[in-house]
Amino acid sequence: MALLKVIFSVNKKIVGSKNPTKKTLVIVLRDFNEKRNNLQNIIQKFSKAIKEDWAEIMPDGPQISDYFNIEYVPLPHCDLEEKFIEKVS
Repeated sequence: MALLKVIFSVNKKIVGSKNPTKKTLVIVLRDFNEKRNNLQNIIQKFSKAIKEDWAEIMPDGPQISDYFNIEYVPLPHCDLEEKFIEKVS
């Protein structure tokens, strides 16, 4: 999450523009295991952390959703080759 916070800080000028063009942030969840991990819980935790970082950088400013579409892509471990290839294809 620290890297994303740095990216938000460095691009604050771009983010502060009056006519934003929405970009898509893709968060890849590596080594995801459907049997052990609850995707919705993980997405909620990431979303909360991202919104908190955004609010720190842009207090009283626009919402992150004004500038970014955030997508979460769970990928299984590459040892599960068949599932991994299916997801990345």
